[in-house]
Amino acid sequence: MTILPGLTTTDRAGIPGFLAELRAGTAREIALFPTCLPPEERRELYAELERIPDLRIPHVHLRSEMGLAEIAYLAERFGAEAFNVHASRSSHPYVAEPGPFRDRIFIENSEVAPDEAELAGWGGLCVDFSHWKAALVEGLGGYEDFAGLARRTKVGCCHVSAVRPGIRSPWGGYDHHRYERVEELDYLVEFKEYLPGRWASLELENPRGEQLAAAERLAALLA
Repeated sequence: MTILPGLTTTDRAGIPGFLAELRAGTAREIALFPTCLPPEERRELYAELERIPDLRIPHVHLRSEMGLAEIAYLAERFGAEAFNVHASRSSHPYVAEPGPFRDRIFIENSEVAPDEAELAGWGGLCVDFSHWKAALVEGLGGYEDFAGLARRTKVGCCHVSAVRPGIRSPWGGYDHHRYERVEELDYLVEFKEYLPGRWASLELENPRGEQLAAAERLAALLA
């Protein structure tokens, strides 16, 4: 399994620095989270990404309105193989038509967990381990059978963010898109059996160098 650093757009100010580190480095494989960017800003970001030689983006978090043409572009230009969207009961459900990419799109547990019926006709689950862990820490409902669902269903991709119990993120949970201490990612070891086979995507705002250090630590812990 490859742990991918993530270009996460919740903090726009961090995008130029991430891109600069990406250009300067030799590892050219990332996950992309463009979900805070409207279409025009996404086009500008894609133009920047196209200028980075040999860049591959195996996993992309789709924004709710990203349709077939944009998905096809990401697959053809950057080699995107797995995509994820939010569950239909979430505050930002997917509304576009995915066409032939439906079986490569995985449903994420965001502020709600998807149910088994919703997964029918899609690729399977994108497990956001930070949402799951934070919900368990806080004792929130809706995850009573999520472990069973993850065992019964294909997990095609995943998100990993920091978890700081007792400290609220901007969206209200204990899960955060920036780690203050790298140990805030260590909880992932508890969920080792549910990890997808190919990629684990870091949904973090930390600079790319810090993400690579976190990826190295997690790989050692999960070995």
